[in-house]
Amino acid sequence: MAHEHANRVTVHFDDHREPLVFEDASYTLWKDGVTVFKDGEEHVFLHARAVADKLAVAH
Repeated sequence: MAHEHANRVTVHFDDHREPLVFEDASYTLWKDGVTVFKDGEEHVFLHARAVADKLAVAH
């Protein structure tokens, strides 16, 4: 499964827990959650969604 890379990935939980923020990470969205890849580690979050901030590349 392909990973999207972002400068910042914020994971928001369905139960309104405090969001988690990962700087310079990759992520994969799936039906009922998100997986974040950071520093060689895989973080799986159920009942969550992710908002990614990507910097625009100047041409």
